[in-house]
Amino acid sequence: MGIELLTLGLDGVMFDTEEAHLWSCNAAFKSCGLDLRWSVQQLRAAVRQHGVTHAILEMTRQSFRTSDSHEAARLVAEKNRFHEFVATRGPMLHGGCAQLIDNALARGCKLAVVTAMPTRSATALLEHAFGTALHSMFSVTVTNANFKAPPDNGPHRLVLRTLAIDLHRCVAIDADGPGLDAAQRSGMWTVAASPHAHEYPNFSRAKLWCPNLQMPIQPSACSMMSVEKQSRFLTLDHLNTIRGAKSKHATVPKRPADACMHA
Repeated sequence: MGIELLTLGLDGVMFDTEEAHLWSCNAAFKSCGLDLRWSVQQLRAAVRQHGVTHAILEMTRQSFRTSDSHEAARLVAEKNRFHEFVATRGPMLHGGCAQLIDNALARGCKLAVVTAMPTRSATALLEHAFGTALHSMFSVTVTNANFKAPPDNGPHRLVLRTLAIDLHRCVAIDADGPGLDAAQRSGMWTVAASPHAHEYPNFSRAKLWCPNLQMPIQPSACSMMSVEKQSRFLTLDHLNTIRGAKSKHATVPKRPADACMHA
């Protein structure tokens, strides 16, 4: 069965937003008077567990008393100034995702955005990258997605119902654990797009690991160096072929060192 729909995350899939999120997290800590500044490694650790959108609140919850829920809300509000960074220095659109988008649209495949990012920030990102063309490119855009919702009422099933597309004709692409978990629970075939090898727990949630939506030149002898240097991007045909292959060729191997795409 051919793929008729791709759902795409924003953070780490469509855009390189790490710098923007690090800036907005540390700006929020400072604005709220917290003696805390995250490094890139600390941000990644929080994101692996909670996803980008909720990382700052979940990892600093111990800083607030139960009665200080308004302080927690203020922290989140300050973090959501992320859109200000976007407006001035818009995060880079990943080349692999840009090519996959063009390829999928040329093949008549529908595209949807599914993200836990607040609407204002997501809109700023998409408009910065695509302008008014985004309305014709993406059939559905789901923001503020609740990845903890029951599968039947989750964001991915919402997209499927809206577009009346069969579950088995869809692929979900994300880089965060919560997004991958939600898509997997909904029954969708999933691809992890994160480039970081130490985030292997996220890869194990997906059927396939494809860093930055790139394919290794020699899958049987893949290394992180070869993945980073090669320039062959994933296409809709690749996805159709891989998804249709036998299970042992379509799942993520057990060891991070062997976690390469099988063509």
